[in-house]
Amino acid sequence: MTSSESVPRRSPAPSPGPGEPLTEWRLPDTGESDPRAWEARIRGLVAAAYDFATDARRVGISEHGRAEEERRTAHARAAHSSADARQKVEHAVADAVDAAASVAGDRVEDLAPGLASLDPAAAAWESREFLGAYTPLYLRIGTVDARTAVPAVVPLLGTAGWCVQADDAAAARQLLQNVLLRLMAGAEPLAVRVDAYDPRLTGALGVLGDLTAKAPRVVPPASHSTDDLHAMLAELVETASRRSAKLTQPGHRTFEEMVDQSGQVGEPYRVVVLLDYPAGVDARAQQDLVRLAGAAASRGICFLVHHDPGAGVHDDPGVRDVDPSGLTTLLEDVVVRRDRVEVSWLPGVPVRGDPPFDPGLYATVCGEIADLIDRAALPTLDFADTLPDRDDWWQPIREELSTVIGMDNRTPATLRLRSGNPSLPHVLIGGAVGQGKSNLLLVLIHGLAARYSPDDLEMYLLDFKQGLEFSVLGPGAGREHWLPHA
Repeated sequence: MTSSESVPRRSPAPSPGPGEPLTEWRLPDTGESDPRAWEARIRGLVAAAYDFATDARRVGISEHGRAEEERRTAHARAAHSSADARQKVEHAVADAVDAAASVAGDRVEDLAPGLASLDPAAAAWESREFLGAYTPLYLRIGTVDARTAVPAVVPLLGTAGWCVQADDAAAARQLLQNVLLRLMAGAEPLAVRVDAYDPRLTGALGVLGDLTAKAPRVVPPASHSTDDLHAMLAELVETASRRSAKLTQPGHRTFEEMVDQSGQVGEPYRVVVLLDYPAGVDARAQQDLVRLAGAAASRGICFLVHHDPGAGVHDDPGVRDVDPSGLTTLLEDVVVRRDRVEVSWLPGVPVRGDPPFDPGLYATVCGEIADLIDRAALPTLDFADTLPDRDDWWQPIREELSTVIGMDNRTPATLRLRSGNPSLPHVLIGGAVGQGKSNLLLVLIHGLAARYSPDDLEMYLLDFKQGLEFSVLGPGAGREHWLPHA
């Protein structure tokens, strides 16, 4: 067959539509012996295969595109759902944090009201409203959550105290300065006394200098020598012993319980500050420190100890005989690392430490506290509370005359007069002008008059101040009320 010859061809079979089944297509049977028929059949099959491949490729491309679009759509929906879920979770967490912060804030206000938990930059520090209002048992050291700024407050009074360690001694001192200002500013006048031992002469408690100058019985000058430390600890041991006996008599378990029930500030909480411990501490002082810390929590005594593990080891041979853990293990740990504070009461809770107070604020607040202390008076008692019930008035005299002239916490302070066993016939009252001598005499006279009948007790009242105090006690013209004993 020459090249000029041609073989009749059929037009290609139509391609099946989408979803239609493929049907077999073939040339008419022209006989197996005819070469041209075979060639035509082969050409037809090739054309059909080409058309089929073209259609299959087009369908494949279309299906791949549709699958890719569905994949992109699914990914977009998943991403949107994830973002939406994440946003909902974030909102839920934020709401939970806000709710928790609100509850925590209320709890903080209960535990550490007023200046005990106030932000260092708050304007209320410039006001006298909260000064001396409440003696706080808990004190703020920083914040727990940066977004909500919930104060982190931890107990001090009523515990044995804190062992403060820091990678920088200045950071430890700054924390102690902050805590002491809060404590002294919030406490009622005369309710807290701070004694400090500063063997390295750091002057860290100089920030309370106005209190030392104006109210040394509240913040006496810091001690610097071992002998001074021995004297301070001896006085504290005596205080702890006396308070133990005082608590036992009415059945109190702790100093706080006694203060709460009496409602009076009879004795102050004692706060002992040790700087650069164990520097300047010998074996004798260490023994007293450990003994005091063991009983401190229930005796109204607590320690603020800045523990420097390397302090004094090389320059103070006496320190080599001291095991600091004997004291530090009795205290709660407060560890300062840069601006973070780790507290044993809040394990695993990150606390951001407060910045230092403005130096001028120390002087202002301490000066105002000193003024409050100057004006503070001893607790007063209503005279009626010193008298027996009306049914017990005018009782017969037995061995002595006695009357209540005040209270020592809840224990009546009783004055007794008797002629023998032993003999106590006289009372001498002394004091400066305006200190209450006349008032005490009037309480004594009226207390005796309420307890004993004029048939058993006569009073001769001699007033050398022109009768200013006693003239109203005896009978007189037009006088409706007077003491029948006088």
